[in-house]
Amino acid sequence: TDAAEGATAPAGLRAELVAVWLAAAALFALTLSSVPALTHDALVYLADIEAGGHRLFHAHHLSYGVLAAAWLRGARALGVDADPLHVVALLNAAGGATVAALVQALLRVRAGASRATALAAVAGATLSFGVWFYSVSVEVYVLPLAVLLAATYVLTAPSLTTSRVAAVGMFSGIAVVGHEVHVLYAAAVVVVLLRDRATFSRRLVVYGTAAAAVVVAAYAAALAFAVRPGSARDGADWLGGYATG
Repeated sequence: TDAAEGATAPAGLRAELVAVWLAAAALFALTLSSVPALTHDALVYLADIEAGGHRLFHAHHLSYGVLAAAWLRGARALGVDADPLHVVALLNAAGGATVAALVQALLRVRAGASRATALAAVAGATLSFGVWFYSVSVEVYVLPLAVLLAATYVLTAPSLTTSRVAAVGMFSGIAVVGHEVHVLYAAAVVVVLLRDRATFSRRLVVYGTAAAAVVVAAYAAALAFAVRPGSARDGADWLGGYATG
């Protein structure tokens, strides 16, 4: 455990993180945007979420439509009949609150910051345009950000064991399924792994294999069971997304 390796978590950390999550979630839930993002994206996403089927699967951000549709369906099953724009945005609010809690955890446990210092930093991040806006809108960015912060928490553990490297790979794969731009996180992983050159190659293979397994499985399942392209060319066009028009 981290405690055994000299990275003892501060007393009362769990309650502290819950408090941060609840405060951020309340802030985002009370400031949900009625404007569907800065572009038409949110309207397109919401139409796809409500339509369901293959429209839930966008090659550039594969998992958002599925998660949002499940969230919306669950809310309706519970009798929530509010504007779907706001209902789906609440999923992002939960993601943004998780971002805030994970930043608090990173600062308190990994950086050793005091409670006051960490809370000030979390407040700055939470109230920033990027985190706040994407936590109150129907958009694809904040959920994979939470996953990458979880990956970073594991990556910065005092002892980076093989199982932890595999966990970082799995988190990275999930983040890429959330939005493909997060493949760039691999650069940060490589920098960290290079600190121990003797094990670098082996651990890089572990990381890459774990990440690739998640991504390949997710895209293969989407192609086979949802997109169902009529030809290899159709499949390639779907995978290419905007790049192929």
